[in-house]
Amino acid sequence: MIDRFYEMDVSMLDFTMIPDNYFDVVIMSHIIEHLPNGDEVIRSLLAKLTAGGLIYIEFPSRKSLSLPSMRGTLNFYDDKTHCRVFTRDEIEELLKAKSFKIMYSHVRRDWTRIVFMPLLMVNSLIKYGYIAGSVFWDITGFAEIVIAQKP
Repeated sequence: MIDRFYEMDVSMLDFTMIPDNYFDVVIMSHIIEHLPNGDEVIRSLLAKLTAGGLIYIEFPSRKSLSLPSMRGTLNFYDDKTHCRVFTRDEIEELLKAKSFKIMYSHVRRDWTRIVFMPLLMVNSLIKYGYIAGSVFWDITGFAEIVIAQKP
């Protein structure tokens, strides 16, 4: 259940309406690459986590820069709203600077999605009329994940 919804332009860095030490988990899945100041947004949101709280950050890898272009985004530049490529090291260092403990940091590999890739391809064809590049994210290493815990 959701008790409150915050709608805002996170790139403005005004999070005063959200109380500090409020959330147990913050999920940022494919957000930071769309922001000119994604690193600053992450830093600002860290205060919103409770002690022991987790932050999950998923974003396109540097490898995505060299993947083939494909409708539905397989290459970083396929999505014209992408602003910046981040690295895992960069995200880890940002979190460590705030004393966060890195719990998990790897290329995203969802083996279920890899095993069922043929079905995902068929589903994409039915749903969109083409095979979306996102079907290949897990097998190509398109995205990376960093999960960290607040002290």
